Amino acid sequence: MKVAWRRFAFFRKVPLEQDGDVAAALGLGDARVACAHLIELAPRKDDGAVTLDDARETEPLGALLVVGDDAGKVVVCGSDLQRPGFLPPFARRALFAGGAAVRNATGAVVAVAGEEQNAHALRCFAVGDAGEFSGAVAELELCDASDAPAALAVRGDGLQCAVGFEGGSVAVVGLGPALTGADVEDFPIIPGEAPKRFSWAAAAAERVGRQRQTDKAGEMLMLLFVVALPAGAPVVALAFADPYPSGAAAHLFAGSRARRGGSADEDDDAGGEIASIALPPPGQRAAPPPPRVLDSRGCGPALAAYDGRELVVARRDGVYLYTADDRGGALGFDGPKTALACLGDGLVAVAALHEAHRRSEIAIYDVSQRRVAHFSRLPAGVGAAALLATRCAKEREGAPPPPDDDVPRPPPLATLLVATTAGALLRYDEKPTPEKLDALYKERLYPTAVQIAMRARLPAAGVVQVYKMHGDHLHGQRDWDGAVEQYSKTLGHVAPSYVIRKFLDAQKISHLAEYLAKAHAPEVATEPPTDGADATTTRPELTTLLVNCYAKLKDVAALDRLAAHDGAFALDGATGVVALRDAGYVDHAARLARNAGEWAWLALVQLERDPPNLKDALDALPKIPFAEQFRAVRRFGVKLVTAFPDEATELLMRLATAPEPVRDPEDDCIRPEDKENPPCCFEAELAERRKERRRQKRPRRPTALPADSDSDEEGWVADDFMHYFAHKPAYLRLFCDYVMHHDERGRTMNVCTTLLEVLLTEWRAAQDGVERCEAAAKDVFSDAAEKDRNEGDLRSFRETASAKSDDVMALLTDDQAPYDRMIALIMVEQNKFPPGTLFMYETKFRSQEPPAPWVAKKLPWWTRKKLRAENKKPPEPETPTVLPRSVVNQILIQEYHKRGDVASILRICRAEGRADPLLWVVATRRIVEAVPPPAEAPRLDFGDGDDDETAATTAAPGGDSEIAAAHADRCADVTEVLAALDEEKALLPVQAVGLCGENEHVPLDAARPYLAAVLRRWHADTEEENAESAKLEAECDDAIRQIHDMKRARVALLPGRGGPTDVAYHSAPGTMQATILDALLVEADAQQLALDRRRREYEGVPEPTAAERAADFSAFVDAHATDDQRKWLEIKKSMSKEVDHEQFFKELDDPETGGFDCVARWLGKGVFENLKHKPKWDDPDEPLCSFPTDVPVYQGEEPIYDKDG
Repeated sequence: MKVAWRRFAFFRKVPLEQDGDVAAALGLGDARVACAHLIELAPRKDDGAVTLDDARETEPLGALLVVGDDAGKVVVCGSDLQRPGFLPPFARRALFAGGAAVRNATGAVVAVAGEEQNAHALRCFAVGDAGEFSGAVAELELCDASDAPAALAVRGDGLQCAVGFEGGSVAVVGLGPALTGADVEDFPIIPGEAPKRFSWAAAAAERVGRQRQTDKAGEMLMLLFVVALPAGAPVVALAFADPYPSGAAAHLFAGSRARRGGSADEDDDAGGEIASIALPPPGQRAAPPPPRVLDSRGCGPALAAYDGRELVVARRDGVYLYTADDRGGALGFDGPKTALACLGDGLVAVAALHEAHRRSEIAIYDVSQRRVAHFSRLPAGVGAAALLATRCAKEREGAPPPPDDDVPRPPPLATLLVATTAGALLRYDEKPTPEKLDALYKERLYPTAVQIAMRARLPAAGVVQVYKMHGDHLHGQRDWDGAVEQYSKTLGHVAPSYVIRKFLDAQKISHLAEYLAKAHAPEVATEPPTDGADATTTRPELTTLLVNCYAKLKDVAALDRLAAHDGAFALDGATGVVALRDAGYVDHAARLARNAGEWAWLALVQLERDPPNLKDALDALPKIPFAEQFRAVRRFGVKLVTAFPDEATELLMRLATAPEPVRDPEDDCIRPEDKENPPCCFEAELAERRKERRRQKRPRRPTALPADSDSDEEGWVADDFMHYFAHKPAYLRLFCDYVMHHDERGRTMNVCTTLLEVLLTEWRAAQDGVERCEAAAKDVFSDAAEKDRNEGDLRSFRETASAKSDDVMALLTDDQAPYDRMIALIMVEQNKFPPGTLFMYETKFRSQEPPAPWVAKKLPWWTRKKLRAENKKPPEPETPTVLPRSVVNQILIQEYHKRGDVASILRICRAEGRADPLLWVVATRRIVEAVPPPAEAPRLDFGDGDDDETAATTAAPGGDSEIAAAHADRCADVTEVLAALDEEKALLPVQAVGLCGENEHVPLDAARPYLAAVLRRWHADTEEENAESAKLEAECDDAIRQIHDMKRARVALLPGRGGPTDVAYHSAPGTMQATILDALLVEADAQQLALDRRRREYEGVPEPTAAERAADFSAFVDAHATDDQRKWLEIKKSMSKEVDHEQFFKELDDPETGGFDCVARWLGKGVFENLKHKPKWDDPDEPLCSFPTDVPVYQGEEPIYDKDG
């Protein structure tokens, strides 16, 4: 079947030197071209532009053309037939030419098989980039003339070449010194080591100057092996399949063809074969495995080529493809084929003879895209002798990828040379991609343009531009479906707004919905955009518009698919929920939120809908972060607690005890260099940085419960949740009790005070029930059932009251509970809770020092928000109130008096009575006032009055006995108090008796023990004082007598004293004569003092100075004075120092201190001392100092007397 493909003009004809006349351009003379080969050195680079306006000039082709003629000359020139260079010629003619660029080296290897004298030889030449001969050549004799070569192929890396013979064999020759026998001796191959490989071009360049190396042929060329094909037909086509990189395992394809001379209907390819030969890696001499026959039909000369992936074989009935292991596909192109070449990347050039026109046609087929890339006809009578192509393998297997920082490189452009039978050379260059696309744009062939753009590996933006142009064309043709199909291929590259504007009409809503649905396809939404926009899944406007389109079309089925969130739509769940909610499809929004795992949005939708679905919201809230739970509770907490108290209370308990939220480190946007050297516009720049930081932190997707504008990332406290339980006090107690005992965060003053209030309220309610039941028990019940019910209620209320009382006291006695003690006192007083009242006064208010104020670690959220709004600082904690001790004691006495606890009253009075003597008066007065009147005594009837007045009265049964017992108990209390007064000596007996007399009902018997004890104590004290007085008088008489005896003894030592007639000496103490002793002693001391002075004057001893006297006195003080005496002397000395009165008055007028500081510092320095007599230190008769009068002091031999002599 003949294939009909559309033709395109993707190649242009390039003029050559001498209009392509090879002989004239290369100077071959009359010789005819016998063989030719094209060696590509540098491929033509394509331009990655989309239009001609952006196109650049392409680089020229870097290739060498090898031409051999029938005279044996071999010429190497450029692909444009310029700069020809001649190689050493053959003797007769050049049969086949081949070559390859040497990788990692400069230049190429040229292999030519030609005829010598009586044999055929293979020569290899080394040439440079410009085709110049480097002077190195190697020759290898192939065979005799009987088995002539029929085909030649050179491996792409220049390491091997293959020669096919007419006898049906193939010889593989190694190129390079690593494979020669001579170099094996110089470079031995060690067993187990990889063979050494050398560049043949480099080795040849070292032998410059040797024009012919026939004697050293073994050094450069070596026959590796010869393999024979099974059919034995002449091998007329060879092709190497060498994957990149060179040196890896490769294959050699061989095609044979039997000699036939029959009719035209006979199959010329029958009898031949297509075979694959596995080649060993270069450097190994292992024999290859037997050839693998791929097809029993062969091919003609030059009708097989390798395109980089497969072997392409041209036959009369079509083109066949082969791999190294099996036969591939086939294309039906009828007609006899004369030449074939592979340009790579699916391009195959075929020269065929049109049987009808009898003209040769050159067609370049794009096998992969099923089109004719170029078509041209040769002039009549001119055929295509050979097709030479640059097979640079645009997608060579294993080729290294492009650099990471570079865009995909476009494949190189192909070039085709056509050698005609007339000796001319035609060149066809592939047009650059922009030129191809421009021609396709003009013909509106946009699908083909897309294929070309993708084949050229243009950037995605370039391919998408072609899709966009195609969509615009179809939109102009009113083909809405086709336009949407093309526009959908531009998603992720072209802004969706460009397409949306084209479909905003009402009749195009369905097409817009189709485009938006494709925009939400998973394969599209996951691709990263190239226009700088966000991914489709995070662009809420597209999802919102899609939902609105479905809502406008009332396509509920599409909304159901969208809400199912089963992968059909790749959309952001939060965005879809918002769009569905705003469109009025609340049920769909809730379903999408549940399926997409958007629990925050599910809770918000269920809470905001009318009526709200609080149950689903409570189920969803625990699945979201604690911060978002707190924001939801702030708005809907009262509703949740009111409708579902159990679930809501559990939620609030978990939230109040949740871990503290982790805050991101605060970035103040101030760089280190700004602190050292701030710029002139620092404030404005800092404001811009902070604005940019807020923009970056702004969420890119809808947030159900966004953070507060004042930032609620600081966390929360248990105080933020208590107001939700305003109508549920029982749950408030559960909440407060749980958070307070969970950890320290819940032990706040508000929580503890609130819990105390709730517990007291519950106790008060139970206590009121007890009182009601007790009051009802005094009445007469109509039946027994009612009485039993009342007794049951009474027991229940008593148990509840007892339990609540224990709870209240446990909270009050908890040292870790920071409740407000003043509020707690007020609450226990209001609820009439006696244990709490006594506890508060006994413990919390006994100290006169205020306790440390409780400081909250974190204020409630609402308080923080208000302070930030008003730009205020947190208030300072108030100092706790302190009640005066006297007030506390009197209140305690009052409370204990109510309970008749006299022991506690006395305990308080004993502890505080000395500090507050009035306390005993208050306690005594209260106990005395509590004595009731005694029971009336029975009156006897003497018969002298009326019956009613004189009748004897008897005590009422039971009443008087109770009164008497109460009276006796209170009197006992008075007696106990009076005993305590006597024990503590708190009040005078007259005061105590006066207090007892304030109540006329207190009998004397109550005070009799106290009075008796007082009188006994007084009598004992009087007796003791009398005994002490008598003892003191006796001691005084003894002391007077001893002093008198001492004076008599001293007087007896005076001259003329102490005789029997001395009245003074024999006087008695206390008489008039005893006074004469004192006068005699004074006169004797004066005489002794005068005598000492005269002796010093006679001896010339100077009078002691004040300093000497002071030193002697200090020594005497150190030896004989006591500590008290030394202290007194120091004080006396400091007060006698001179004082700067002027400085004192200056400091006294200081306005800052008011003179008080001056008075405090100068007090004791003698400023305020009004001395009647100041000692004269220069007067020898003036004593230096004096001791107290009761201490006799002597200094040296001179006695010092006190002021009394």
